[in-house]
Amino acid sequence: MEKIFEFLSDLSLRLALVIPLAFHGVWNLSADGQTWWKTEARFQSWLSYPVGFIEIACSLAILFKIKDRIASAIVLVIMSGAVMEHLKNGFSFKQNGFETPLIYGLIALSMALRK
Repeated sequence: MEKIFEFLSDLSLRLALVIPLAFHGVWNLSADGQTWWKTEARFQSWLSYPVGFIEIACSLAILFKIKDRIASAIVLVIMSGAVMEHLKNGFSFKQNGFETPLIYGLIALSMALRK
């Protein structure tokens, strides 16, 4: 019974990070993502490509348990940058704040630090 709970805990933790991370990676590769990078974040729009690709690649690595601790550490770095970018908007996700990247970063940290 303990093995079942361990499996379900691991699966739920992975899915909590993989689903939104893959979605956000695809969004970064879209025209809307590039527009946001250019207008809201005031970065070059081409930066959305490597970030989107890294988010998708890391989400697949985490889902399929391929170097998932390394992928989680990479996600933690990306989410640290996202928190810094969204810090000016406050905490609430309703105002595009840093709440959501902080949560994803903490999930990635917990995955990177486990056995």
